[in-house]
Amino acid sequence: MKSIAFVLIYGLVVGCIGFTITTLFGLSPYLIGVLTIPAVALANRVGAGFGVRILPARMER
Repeated sequence: MKSIAFVLIYGLVVGCIGFTITTLFGLSPYLIGVLTIPAVALANRVGAGFGVRILPARMER
């Protein structure tokens, strides 16, 4: 349950920041899709500090 809450909160924050940045710079909001991959990797690292694992350990490099 803790991981679901973390993913929802983190996704909301990153989504809002990403949408704001792309909109302010006149970029396509679809660019957020490209930024999703590093955002998920970062979320996994941040979540690991709180004891929340988003991705299986074998998927990390």
